[in-house]
Amino acid sequence: MGSKIFYNSPFSLQIVGHDFVKYGERSHGINLVWTNIPLDQWILKNKNESEVKNSEIKSGDIVALYNMKQSDYVVYGVRSKGINLRWLRDQSSIPRDDPYNWTIFIDQNTGRIKLKNRSNNKFLVYSDRSWGINLGWNKYSGYNSSVKQKNEQLDATLVLEKIFCRRTEDSETDQIYIKVNGDKVWGPYDMKAGNLYNVYQNIPVKIGDKVKIELFDHDSLDPDDNLGKEVINVNFGEDKVEFTGDDAFYLLFYSIENKSVLGKKEEALAYMDKYKSSIRTSPWKIDATKVFERLADLIKNPTKVNQDGLNLCGPAAFLRIWLERDPLAVAKFACKLYDTGKSNINDYKVEPDDDSLLGEDYEAIKQANGGTLAPEADWMILGSIRDSENLYFDYEGKPEEDVSAATTPGEVKEFLEATKLYSTVKDEANFYLVKGIDHALSLRLTPSKDIILLINSHILIEMKVKEGKKKSDDFILSAFPNHFVVLASDIEEYLDGSLKLSLWTWGSEMKEATIEKSVFEKNYYGAIIAEGARL
Repeated sequence: MGSKIFYNSPFSLQIVGHDFVKYGERSHGINLVWTNIPLDQWILKNKNESEVKNSEIKSGDIVALYNMKQSDYVVYGVRSKGINLRWLRDQSSIPRDDPYNWTIFIDQNTGRIKLKNRSNNKFLVYSDRSWGINLGWNKYSGYNSSVKQKNEQLDATLVLEKIFCRRTEDSETDQIYIKVNGDKVWGPYDMKAGNLYNVYQNIPVKIGDKVKIELFDHDSLDPDDNLGKEVINVNFGEDKVEFTGDDAFYLLFYSIENKSVLGKKEEALAYMDKYKSSIRTSPWKIDATKVFERLADLIKNPTKVNQDGLNLCGPAAFLRIWLERDPLAVAKFACKLYDTGKSNINDYKVEPDDDSLLGEDYEAIKQANGGTLAPEADWMILGSIRDSENLYFDYEGKPEEDVSAATTPGEVKEFLEATKLYSTVKDEANFYLVKGIDHALSLRLTPSKDIILLINSHILIEMKVKEGKKKSDDFILSAFPNHFVVLASDIEEYLDGSLKLSLWTWGSEMKEATIEKSVFEKNYYGAIIAEGARL
């Protein structure tokens, strides 16, 4: 007998004789693509949710087909190119509260399923087509491969992502730490109203488990204050927990990732390992082993992005964010770039010239600079992105370059938009006029928002951040904005007029410090704000 299939249990959807179907951007048709890696992105839902819960699905049931990556339902919808499928939020002809657009049929011997659409009364099958994913319709047949689920508990990872303080328990500052099932996993850290901190703690769990999460405020003299506890049911997806004990108000954002089919970073590493074995030659004069070892390091820890010796802080800030949001896309971009000498970020072409960066010998440049230079993968990726924007000045990846290496706020905006991760990207920075304290204090991070600041590096000097040597220390821009950094927490103003802020700058972890407001005000030139990121 085939495997049983259950409501609300994640599965990988494979078409017989072909690969797996997953969410993915494409220029024509619904955003679905093929992958040879089984990804548990799909679940089936029933309209009578309270009755069926996680019960077994029966042949003939009417179901909704839900993709967890897109956080939306797939329904029938007429389009000019590609198979007639749309996401529910884009479909006007079907009521938004009725995504139950499919009837499921199950072969009890093989476990294979048929998905029959209720709008056109046809089965979903593989079909070659000129536009969009190769899916089509058949009136009489169409068994898809078995839905890959297990009756036993699946390994998973609870990812504690970010914590936001809306209101403290103490008068001004709490010392916050988090416990999971009685074990301290994060903190204590000072938090004030308006703070949003990265947590990024991974805890192994199993689907179906119950996990207790507690939030505490540490007190030096008295017992620590318990600000609340929440018992969550472990199931794939994203959610948040509110803690309101002792009149405090904290929000903890978390996700449950399927460990058995690789997380985002593991998927990127798997892709890279498979791709690099197929590369026979490369136009780059860089050691392949070092490139891919470094790329793996960056995927595992995006804070390591390093522009050492170069003036590439704009591309570096962008790459730092892109690695965190979409490591698989970065892996694909970098592999293709090393393999062919050119690549693309969706529709944005990155193609360094043969007589500039692509023609340079990395090791020779490094030795000429006393053995110091950005690591191989960083040098290749950051330099390629930079050179693709240059019309008149070739970028050769050398420390002595100045104008050819400079990046504008508008270009950083263009890089972020190219990823298609955000609903909007706004450029509120310039090279000429300081932006003011009020603008800085108005910046508010959320889990779906990324912010890059344009500053003069005097701010980093005041924060006592070790910068390393870069070209912008020498040339004329040292008197003007000369550095892009990633904002890591909301900027706070203290009663004494000082500011507290946390920043990422190349080659380092997040740096938190308090600086004089007057220093910040004289050296802050605005921000590039990317909002509405897919989570």
